[in-house]
Amino acid sequence: MCEEGCELLSETLKSLQVKLKLLKDGPSNNEVGGSSSQTQYMKDPKRVRCNGGSKRVTGAKEKAMKTSPSNNDESTPIDLSDPLFDEFYRMHGPTQ
Repeated sequence: MCEEGCELLSETLKSLQVKLKLLKDGPSNNEVGGSSSQTQYMKDPKRVRCNGGSKRVTGAKEKAMKTSPSNNDESTPIDLSDPLFDEFYRMHGPTQ
C-alpha cells in the first residue's frame, strides 16, 4: 500500500470508531452541527383473518370435459359382432 492509502484507511477507521462510540453511548443533545438522530422502530403489519381459501381457476380443457356429451352417465351399446371381438375370444376365450 502507498502512504495515501494508509492515511485514507486511518481516517476511515477513526471516523468509524467515533460512529460506533455514538451508537454505544446513545445520542447526546450536545452534538455539534446537526440534530440528534432518533431511532425509529418499524412495527409488525396488522394481521388479517382470512374468510377461506379462494376457488381454483378451471382451465378451458376442464370446462370442455364437463360440458362434453361423452362425459355423461349413459352407456354406449357394444356391437358384439365386431371382428375384433372374434379375435379377442380366440386369444382369451369368451367372458361370461
